[in-house]
Amino acid sequence: MKITNNIILLGIGILIFMMLKMAYTFLSTEQLLFVLAPTNFLVSLMLGTKSAYVHGYGYFYHDLNITIEKACSGYNFMLLSFTMMYYLGAKYFKNRWSIWFILSVSTIFSWALTLFVNTSRIVSSVIINKSLFSAKSYNSVFHQVEGTFIYLFFLVLMYKILDQLLKKHAKNEKFA
Repeated sequence: MKITNNIILLGIGILIFMMLKMAYTFLSTEQLLFVLAPTNFLVSLMLGTKSAYVHGYGYFYHDLNITIEKACSGYNFMLLSFTMMYYLGAKYFKNRWSIWFILSVSTIFSWALTLFVNTSRIVSSVIINKSLFSAKSYNSVFHQVEGTFIYLFFLVLMYKILDQLLKKHAKNEKFA
């Protein structure tokens, strides 16, 4: 029964991941506003500047000459963090009814984490661009490397912290 339950949870996780990953190719900028709008608000707040929303494109910062668009939404990070949290939760919560709890907590926490990490990535990118590079020498390769480093750092950090918290909690309580 335990192996069957784990296989079912694993299958559910894989199915959700594949569906959300495929959905991204069809999503428009407007459909990603649930991530883009709060990220834009936080970036504007932290940098003390304003953006203008360009329909179908994203949030354009004229004074910084940057756009927060679909590719900058953090959707893939959100999907990876959701999947990681889901599997960690499924590893420690053995009750099959707890799947709804795991799904809802993973969804909310991965969205909130994505807003924080994506805002950090964008703000750090702007600061690095302003302080170290001229606009001409700051290229997309460095931007991608920086983004990859930040996303990977926070994924590993989140995994380690969440795994330790769940391990500690699992020792102190018996899950049904």
